[in-house]
Amino acid sequence: MTTNQVLALGRELASKFEDTDTLGRWMSHYLSAMLDEADEAPEAESAEVRRRCAELVLEVWSHRSVFPFNTAPMSSYDAVLRALERIDPDASPWLAHGGPNAASLDSVGEAAALAIALERSTMKVVAFVLGKAASLADVLESDWLGLTSEIEDQDSRMVETFRRRLPHSQSADEVIDQAIARLETARTLLQHPTGVLPEE
Repeated sequence: MTTNQVLALGRELASKFEDTDTLGRWMSHYLSAMLDEADEAPEAESAEVRRRCAELVLEVWSHRSVFPFNTAPMSSYDAVLRALERIDPDASPWLAHGGPNAASLDSVGEAAALAIALERSTMKVVAFVLGKAASLADVLESDWLGLTSEIEDQDSRMVETFRRRLPHSQSADEVIDQAIARLETARTLLQHPTGVLPEE
């Protein structure tokens, strides 16, 4: 992210802080004064003054969750992030595929394999739903994204990593159909009195 982009973010923050409480208005005036100093610095000092101002803006931005705004910047992603934290990143369920069908369930091992396949299918559906939630957050946060698209932090990296791991080789309909098929297989298995399916 260039210094000019960071300073543009600073101007937007200063504007937003102006419409908040007393502390927010103080922050607005402080940021505005620093930004004006960066704009008006002599050429010999300009680069260093702008660098310091950019560092201040990024430091302020890192505390966005506690800004006295009606809605904190990027807070639309909070629910997505909370959901992602509940998913085991080592399991990579949305990358898995395969699994038994009803006709092959004639042993304990194959029934256990169905359980694993069912979990994977279900988690793929979860991933697609979370992907939709992230896309909705993109719309709600479009103004802030335009100013901060190149700022990397832990939250943005988590969301971006999640997007890359979505099962792009399958459509949402294919994933849902697969999950339903495995659920139906599980229903048949659980309803059979012996606990496994009879051989055909």
